Amino acid sequence: MFDINHINLTYQLLPTIWRQLILPRYIYAAFKGARDVWDRFVVLRNQTLYDLNFNGQVHNLTHVLNETFDAQNWQITITDAADVDFVYIGTRQEPFNDLYVGTRSEPFNGVYVGTRQEYTSANSFIINIPNTGIDQDALRALVDKYRVAGKTYSINVL
Repeated sequence: MFDINHINLTYQLLPTIWRQLILPRYIYAAFKGARDVWDRFVVLRNQTLYDLNFNGQVHNLTHVLNETFDAQNWQITITDAADVDFVYIGTRQEPFNDLYVGTRSEPFNGVYVGTRQEYTSANSFIINIPNTGIDQDALRALVDKYRVAGKTYSINVL
């Protein structure tokens, strides 16, 4: 669809009388800048179509990382991190809750309430890369391009 032969287009748009003269060469030279912009557009279009084939799913992200950084061995893997179970703690007036925040005088009910920092610092997934000198800044940039917002990750060098 975007494959245009600029030389043939230049000749076809000229009147037949002028096609034998040197004028088509001048016109072709004059539009060199437009051809360069067109070539950059086609390259950008192809790169964008390639980028749209992938998303933040583990399979797709693994494919992109291996294709970009480890094209021969395909040793980059993604594993899920340990999930943190969130517990809702209500008040005594809410009858459907088994857990509630008590006072110091009440006995300990055996549930540990973590801090906000403990819950937000947990990683969603871990990227395992081989120790072959992969540029971690470029890897982080590529992962940040595709990962789902709100998901955190860490890089583990094997």
